[in-house]
Amino acid sequence: MADTSTSRLIRTYGLTGGGIMEVTVACANGLVNFAFDYHSAHGNSALAWQESETYSGTTFGFSTELHRDVKEWVPLRVRLDQQAILERNSSSKYRNEAEIVFYDPAALKRAAANATSTLENSPRSAPGSGSPDLGGFVTAMNQVVGAMALQALPTLMPMMAAGTLADLRAGRELRVEVPLADGRSPVMVVSPQEAVLAPFLSGCDPDGGPAVAIAGTFTEPAGRTFAFADGHVSVSFQGRRSPPLPYTVQGRNIDITAPDNTVLTLRVLSPERLRMETGGSSIELTRVN
Repeated sequence: MADTSTSRLIRTYGLTGGGIMEVTVACANGLVNFAFDYHSAHGNSALAWQESETYSGTTFGFSTELHRDVKEWVPLRVRLDQQAILERNSSSKYRNEAEIVFYDPAALKRAAANATSTLENSPRSAPGSGSPDLGGFVTAMNQVVGAMALQALPTLMPMMAAGTLADLRAGRELRVEVPLADGRSPVMVVSPQEAVLAPFLSGCDPDGGPAVAIAGTFTEPAGRTFAFADGHVSVSFQGRRSPPLPYTVQGRNIDITAPDNTVLTLRVLSPERLRMETGGSSIELTRVN
């Protein structure tokens, strides 16, 4: 079943021995996430979680404070076609859910480049400028931490992900072994070439297909208007209009370069709709002419 409002597919599979596994496939920003949610017929829907604990101490004068750190995960075994079996650990916030992810290297590199630009252009207070605005400081620090995390993703993702989006789209059979708390380890088999899943995955590829042509004016709920013409875009908001900004089109992505060299990426959903990812949220733009 497709949920077109949130760019995801949901399938339900019956399991030998009882219970069902709900598989949700979602995509955003060059990432495809598979979530496996187990629902037991007998009330215990937990997966086979493992845990490790470490201890550390902090000394204050003559006293020592002991800290206990517990890490939990679900061990998964993943295989795409005849490739090597991968062991991946999932740490979903739900006890009955495990997840794997496939990624697009080019999209991650673009995100890392944007993060570098964010760090380089982040505001810095001059020495002796007085007491900082705490709210603004916290916001800026959150942005910096998020940017630093994005910078690290191109290096870390190959060790965490189940594979690249290109491999997934070309694959014939994806097998994921999900251990349950009752001792069973069902293997979920998904075909990337299946009639509904194949076009869905193709639409998730940020650089898939020929470059799209874009022209006209689009608006979003908060009132921002993007007017595309002659290879440039002007952004209007609250009675102010930006100078024409250059943009490039890569597949279904529109990369707009701001005067400070930061890049805003819009995703073409259809000739009438665009999507903007910002601040962890997704905003849809609709054509007005």
